[in-house]
Amino acid sequence: MVAGDDVAFAHYLFHVSGTMVDGTEVRMWVRSTVGFRRGGDGWKVVHEHSSVPFDGTTGQALMTLEP
Repeated sequence: MVAGDDVAFAHYLFHVSGTMVDGTEVRMWVRSTVGFRRGGDGWKVVHEHSSVPFDGTTGQALMTLEP
């Protein structure tokens, strides 16, 4: 986490797993970044981004990577 007086950013990994309605198993790590801004009524999320890594050559998502 990085924070100033009125702006903060957090980044983290989270694991997604489960079964899709068609029976496909899903198991992958996702990276996220969240930006916060403090105002008169407290801290609020002003930006959020989640993504999976990809192979720059093929453009394919790298769904089997482990942290």
